[in-house]
Amino acid sequence: MVNTTTADTPADALDSILQETSAEATLVTTSTDVLAGLADGLASPRHDGENLTVISIPSALKDVRDDYIIAGKLADSGVTLRAAEGDLSNYLVDDTHIWTLIPTASTTVVTRADETTADHVREITDTIAQDSEEFSLRTAGHAELIDDLQSEAADETAKYFDAALKYLDTVPSGRGSKMNEIVLLIAAGVAANEQLFTVGKAAENTQLGSRATVSRTKGDLEDNGLITTEKVPTDVGRPRLRLLPPEETEITSEADFKDYLDDLKAALQ
Repeated sequence: MVNTTTADTPADALDSILQETSAEATLVTTSTDVLAGLADGLASPRHDGENLTVISIPSALKDVRDDYIIAGKLADSGVTLRAAEGDLSNYLVDDTHIWTLIPTASTTVVTRADETTADHVREITDTIAQDSEEFSLRTAGHAELIDDLQSEAADETAKYFDAALKYLDTVPSGRGSKMNEIVLLIAAGVAANEQLFTVGKAAENTQLGSRATVSRTKGDLEDNGLITTEKVPTDVGRPRLRLLPPEETEITSEADFKDYLDDLKAALQ
């Protein structure tokens, strides 16, 4: 049986498909939009990525890795990512179905329910998988970092970091980007008046970044007047630094924090 449906976005299409898949499934795609849609779909509590393998071209996977909003969702999902060279199609296959994805202005899904055909496609897909390499996102998942913040820092820091992830459409990753995930983490610390030491420890615990990277980023933001700090005395050793908003900026609500994020984004473009 063949059925054709249309979804507004790849995320909507994959959300529907994932509700029908069996235990083991493989998604093959060349589309960054499909990968981003998958990240949104797997962020839903309805879906689990543990039994899903994704095979894609290196360039699309690197695009995903370079956006912390997408990469963090995929890292949380437990999905297995693999990079393969060559010409790939866009489809998802399990034991009994093949869903062909046609991502255009909307996403057309052609569903074929046929175990014999599915077995044949799985054999081809298994061959592609054998010739592929595991791909690492090299980042912490959103939930992992929020959990660590809740255990290491004030609840407010975790709350503001979560709010930033939900508010921003994209967060370019790595040192090459000025508005990256480390800046986001520091911004959450600023909103909660958190200590730099605690923020750096959370980043290092989850391998989001080293304490040195957090400290260096803090210095850059402070030099540009985007944050301030104050010394906090300790019983032993050097005083620690508390992260604070820039002068004449007050953050007492999530709305204030969103305004602060907008200011940061504008200043760092």
